[in-house]
Amino acid sequence: MRRIQCPKVLRKYGFCGLLALIYALGLAMPTSEAAFDALLDDMQKIIGGRPKKKWQRNSTPASHKHRGGITCSETRRVLAHYSARCKYDELSVKASGVTMNFSAWLKTVKANTTYIVHTGKHAVFVDVPRVRARLRVYDQGGARSAGDMARLKRAGGLTLKKVHSVFTVARVAAA
Repeated sequence: MRRIQCPKVLRKYGFCGLLALIYALGLAMPTSEAAFDALLDDMQKIIGGRPKKKWQRNSTPASHKHRGGITCSETRRVLAHYSARCKYDELSVKASGVTMNFSAWLKTVKANTTYIVHTGKHAVFVDVPRVRARLRVYDQGGARSAGDMARLKRAGGLTLKKVHSVFTVARVAAA
C-alpha cells in the first residue's frame, strides 16, 4: 500500500519520529506549516510535561533540524494514547545489549507488518507487505524501496546506523 508523501514545505523539519507515527496510526498528514503547528500542539498535549523548546517556531534554519523531534519514550506515550487505533510491541535493541544496524535488522522483518524504527538521531516507518522484497521505508525524504538500499549503504546512510528501538505496530480494525 502506497502512502501519502511528506509535503515539500515540511521536509526541512526534523519530525521523522512524528512522521512515522502519522504513517503508523493513519493520522492526517499536515500539508502546511499551520497544520504542522497544530500537530505539534496536539502531540505536546499527549506527551505532557514541559513544552519542548525545540518545537517552538523559530526563523533560523538551524532550528529546523530538530523541530518536531521525538524520543523513543515519547513515541511509546503517543502509541499508548492511541491504543484504540493500534496495538504495539516494543523491542529495545540498545537496552538488551544487542548491537545491530538497520541493514541487519531488515533481514529479521516479517511479512504483513509495520514498524517504527529509532536509530541514534533518526526514525523511520517501515511497511512490509505480503512479499518482503517489496518493503518500503518512509521518512521526510520520501519512500524508499529495496532497490534504493544500495544508495543508503553509502557512508552515513540509513542502513549503517545502529538501531535503538523497534516498535511493531498493528492497526486495529474499526468495529
